[in-house]
Amino acid sequence: AGNSGNTDPNYPAARGLTADDHDGLLAVTSVSCREQKSEWANYGFWVDIASPGEGILSAFPVRRYANWSGTSMATPFVSGQAALIRADDNTLDPAGVEDQIRDSARPLVGRDILFGTMLGAGQTDIGASLGQPDPVPEPALCPAS
Repeated sequence: AGNSGNTDPNYPAARGLTADDHDGLLAVTSVSCREQKSEWANYGFWVDIASPGEGILSAFPVRRYANWSGTSMATPFVSGQAALIRADDNTLDPAGVEDQIRDSARPLVGRDILFGTMLGAGQTDIGASLGQPDPVPEPALCPAS
């Protein structure tokens, strides 16, 4: 979705004016460990889904790792989720995979009062999208400070 902290549609993610076209493409924004919009993450009615995108451990040149933040860190979680859904049911087309991701998302309206309605269907829930109940009612994703 982009990292400008605004509602400007970012293409190609925002291929339409709303996220309701069910074309198998997903505009992914970033949320914090508290399931609130990341300060710099784009948002709007064109966003499909939110995923963790802050402080993600990733590769760093040369043979090292570093923590990164951005919608580019949030998107691989959704890509992996899509792959798992497709592996679980190879009859689904891209729109069916999108629907399963969106239908299983945890709504963010109650978690993020300001932006919850503009973060797509909510935060990804990989377990729920594969028919697995969430073992922890309220996930404790934030590191202790």
